[in-house]
Amino acid sequence: MNTTNKPGPESKVTPELVFRVSKLVARGVPIHIALEGEPVTAAAYKKHLQRHPELAAIQAQAKIKFLHTATDLITARPGPLLRWLLERRFPHVFGQLKHDGKSDDASEPEPAQKHQTIAGVSEEELEQDRQYARTL
Repeated sequence: MNTTNKPGPESKVTPELVFRVSKLVARGVPIHIALEGEPVTAAAYKKHLQRHPELAAIQAQAKIKFLHTATDLITARPGPLLRWLLERRFPHVFGQLKHDGKSDDASEPEPAQKHQTIAGVSEEELEQDRQYARTL
């Protein structure tokens, strides 16, 4: 059995494609949407980035740039939309913690005093916005 080591087809993920997608990611566009219209699937793109750490670093920098921009906007002029976006895009970082870190299904009564978020918007208002967003 004689096998030859032929190289596979050339990847459609090029550095130029990673730069284009990274620019969109830096503006807050999810990767799967940024890849629409490109000749590569999201799975192939992610796999290629795993194989090429130098390209993955470009993508990571774009995510960090978005986080810095969004955080600056939130602190400059607070509003529920940017907080909502951060909670959805990065739930592991900005996920809502209720009852001092306990899960939502804990059967503790709500405190009598309203808690205010950093931006001064009450938890009740945020929860109403979350409920509305779930219906969209």
